Amino acid sequence: MILVLPALLALLGCTPHGIGPALDDSGSQVVGPVRYEQTTATVTRVSWTVPAGATGWVDFGLDGALDQRVPAQGAVDGELSLYVLGMKAGRSYALRPAWTDAEGMEHQEEEVRRDTPLAPRDLPALQVDTPLPELAAAEGYVLLSIMQADHAFVAILDRDADYVWWADLGSGLTDPTIRMAANGQDVLVGVYDVQQAKDIGVVERIALRTGEVTTTRTPLGHHDFLELPDGQIAFLRYDTRDRLLGGVVQPVTGDDIATVAEGAAEGAPLGSIFDLQDDWVAPEVVCSHVELLVLGTGGKDWSHGNSLAYVPELDAVVMVARHLDTAIYIDRSTGTPLFWLSPYKDGLGGAPFPAFDHGHMSDAWQDGILIFDNGDHRPDRHSRVVEYALDADNHSYRQTFEYWEPEGRFNEILGDARRMPNSNKLISWSALGRLTEVTPDGRQAWTVQSDVGSIFGRVRWLDDLQSPSDPR
Repeated sequence: MILVLPALLALLGCTPHGIGPALDDSGSQVVGPVRYEQTTATVTRVSWTVPAGATGWVDFGLDGALDQRVPAQGAVDGELSLYVLGMKAGRSYALRPAWTDAEGMEHQEEEVRRDTPLAPRDLPALQVDTPLPELAAAEGYVLLSIMQADHAFVAILDRDADYVWWADLGSGLTDPTIRMAANGQDVLVGVYDVQQAKDIGVVERIALRTGEVTTTRTPLGHHDFLELPDGQIAFLRYDTRDRLLGGVVQPVTGDDIATVAEGAAEGAPLGSIFDLQDDWVAPEVVCSHVELLVLGTGGKDWSHGNSLAYVPELDAVVMVARHLDTAIYIDRSTGTPLFWLSPYKDGLGGAPFPAFDHGHMSDAWQDGILIFDNGDHRPDRHSRVVEYALDADNHSYRQTFEYWEPEGRFNEILGDARRMPNSNKLISWSALGRLTEVTPDGRQAWTVQSDVGSIFGRVRWLDDLQSPSDPR
């Protein structure tokens, strides 16, 4: 399904460069020639043999500069092997390996040039603007999914909105969801049929450094998933039953938060954390969207779960059911709802009105939640991002941040928002093809705009590509 390495990589291969082997006084080899291998379109593996106790790194940069560095690491069995990440597509880079011996003396290898291939033509052209650079977060990267008319990608952008990594998800209408893996070295991608007509749900683990892929089948999976602390994959799963809805017994589709072992194939046993039809409220026609059929199941789309998050302090899974305007914090081990925002069941503040209108969520924590509030049923159909502070002990919540789409536009599908390390918010306006970094007082510090017709999906901020993480 995923085509990470362009065919041209086979031509690039593994090419030795650098100085010849160094010899000690007895003529024994102590340093081997440096080897360069293109492992993905923009990632180069640099390896060479060094004496015992050596520590090595690679300095690299654009146009002959050596102003970036792969962090130092110790040799393993006399071999140094480092991956250079963060190189822009279609550019020329200088690379210079270096190392220190056991006595602390520094040695530099020969500087070489490496040219990276152009990004695929199906990736959209991007325009970046940084109106308030002094208010933007520190240098970093954005991991995001990109959907075209019939093509989807996962990509990483730098602060210039240049592509520095991508994985081609292939043609077809797919609805990818992304996360950084807990090991900080892999990207996790959930792939689903955007039309909800085919049961193709999988989670792909893609190694940033090599492009290697491991697939987990998530039957009837849709919209979102989690990597749990025990290594299991939790995912939203369609749950269709004959239920009384609108006075008529008919197929009704709700959501089960299912679990499966990572790497599982078709037919593997599934667990369950929570099932809306068993553990929440009776189905009812809450809005006109419920009348839509989930095409692959034939059921009425009662809940339309679309988002999951994990809160380690509570060992809780947070779920958003879009048609119910509901966010539920659920104890992972017992499946018990801990607290919730919902207009259909008394919870925090009694929920006298929806806290959001058909929203999406990627960022929730012990006492707060950040929602992309699409606003489908709002009279002005104006989308926003809203943050709430939650007080489960006192059954209350309060709004702490709000940012309306500045041109009054409505984002009908998807949408995402994430906290950044400096308290800014990173927002994906999805169907509008736009990313914005917004300060706590609502000023735009950084924006990225795509070509017309491109859709951005979920987003993640990465402060470092050499050892990235998903801290939120």
